[in-house]
Order: sequence, then C-alpha cells, then structure tokens
Amino acid sequence: MKKRITASELGVYVTCKRAWWYQNLGLSRSNSQKLEAGQEYHRRTGIELVLLNGGRIFLIALLVFAVGMILYSLLSQG
Repeated sequence: MKKRITASELGVYVTCKRAWWYQNLGLSRSNSQKLEAGQEYHRRTGIELVLLNGGRIFLIALLVFAVGMILYSLLSQG
C-alpha cells in the first residue's frame, strides 16, 4: 500500500526538499537554534533583495527621465 502525502508534507517539500526528506526519515530537529538563525538570515536577505530591486527600478526610471530631459532640451533649442 502506498503512503499518502498530506498537504502539510507538500508544503514542507515545496519549501525545502531536504527538510521533507529528513522528516520522512523520522529525524528530529536537534539544531533548532541554527534553523531559526538560518530562517532569520533568509528573511533579512529577502527584504534586502526587495529593497535593492526597488532601488534599481527607481534608478532606471531616473535615467530614462534624465535622457528624456536632455533630448527634449536639445530638440527644443532649434
């Protein structure tokens, strides 16, 4: 008989395949402090990436605006 996979197991698998594998083996989390530290690190890194991408979009928009202003200035002189 095949083992049924629950929705929570799928959630664990989608999040971290290795965690799902360890859970399937019945291994416990003996390093919960390291796990929490790792989760906090990844959360901070994700926030930093969102901020960097937002800054990049802002700078590209600013560059496009500056080029547009230069072109407008050059074309309106003559």
